[in-house]
Order: sequence, then C-alpha cells, then structure tokens
Amino acid sequence: MKVLISMRVVENATYPERRDALSQEWGAFFSAVDPDIALIPVPNCQSVATALIRQIPGDALVLTGGNDWGAAPERDETERLLFEEAIRRGVPILGVCRGLQSINILLGGSVIPINQVPGTSSHVATTHNIAITSKRIERILRSPREVNSFHNLGVRKEGLAQELKAFAMSDDHIVEGVVHVSRPVLAMQWHPERERPFHDDDIRLIRLFLERQIS
Repeated sequence: MKVLISMRVVENATYPERRDALSQEWGAFFSAVDPDIALIPVPNCQSVATALIRQIPGDALVLTGGNDWGAAPERDETERLLFEEAIRRGVPILGVCRGLQSINILLGGSVIPINQVPGTSSHVATTHNIAITSKRIERILRSPREVNSFHNLGVRKEGLAQELKAFAMSDDHIVEGVVHVSRPVLAMQWHPERERPFHDDDIRLIRLFLERQIS
C-alpha cells in the first residue's frame, strides 16, 4: 500500500531557509499498522505535489500535525491540493492533530484558539481524557481514553463542518475525532505516532480505516 503523507514546515536555525520535515515516528507507527505500507512524503510545493499525485496517486493520504493553519501558507495550499484530489479520487484521508483542523477548514468549518474559550484547559504538551460518542468507533476505541495533546487551536462542535460528525470529545468540549458523513475521511486530534508503546486501539482503528472498514 502506498500512502502519501504531508510534512511540516520548519525554519532552519543555522541557515536561513524553510525546510519540510517528517518525524521518524511516522515510519515506525505505520510499520506497526501494516509492514507493507510505503510512506511517500509530499514536499510543500504545489507543482511538485501535483506531479507526484499524477505519477503516484497513492492508496491513502495522511495529513500530519505541526504548523497552525495560516502559519505556513505553502503547506496550507499543498494540503488543500492534496485534499481536493484525494476527495475527487475517493482516496481515504487520515488527519492527525493539525490534520483534523485542516480537514475541518477545507470543508467549511472553523478553528479557535483553545486558550480563548472560557472553562477550557490547555491542550498543549499534556494528556486528557476523551469520550467516544460513536457506537461503531466505541467497538474499537475504549472509552473513556487518555490521549496526548499538542495543539493550540481546536474545533468546537458549533464550528464543525456540516459534512463531518464527531466521534470523540474532550471533557472541555473540544472535538477530538471526526468522520465524514459519506466519504472515507477520519481524523483525530491526538498523535498516535507519539504514544510509547503505540496504542493497540489506535493501530486497529487506522488499520480498519485504511482497509475501508470504517466510514
């Protein structure tokens, strides 16, 4: 299985250039999901991404974490292109952290700074519980479940795109997991690749999604 995966933009400290980067954790995680998965990183350049999609359409697309939406315009536009092409082709799309937010924005939803929401605790470099709100997903992910959290922005239910439905919520009412109502799109706000060891439920959820057994 060929999986196209987006990369974050980082500012190099020793030479003035912007670099695309992908954590090695992703290779290890997808090896646990399926050893036959070949990850194909996509540079944040629209012309290169377009050529890559045409030559290697891929069996799935992963939109990863890092960079708040708007902080790296070249990444925003590359992921927009990838998302629209994957939707057009019916390719499964998995979003993680920023990936969930990007999917929501690209479908017409909104994100908010979490620290500006009264009664909401920090979601940066911490852990918290989530509740699974979908009976189908609850057969795969145990609830309640403690997850990691590394995001400044978040999605509230009132800001959720109409084409998405939440399957997981935090105690302070931040959307933690979504699926598309009719297309193969699934996203989570936590980072499954950062768990040590990897969580069996995350591996099972993503494996079933890539096998198109979850919609």
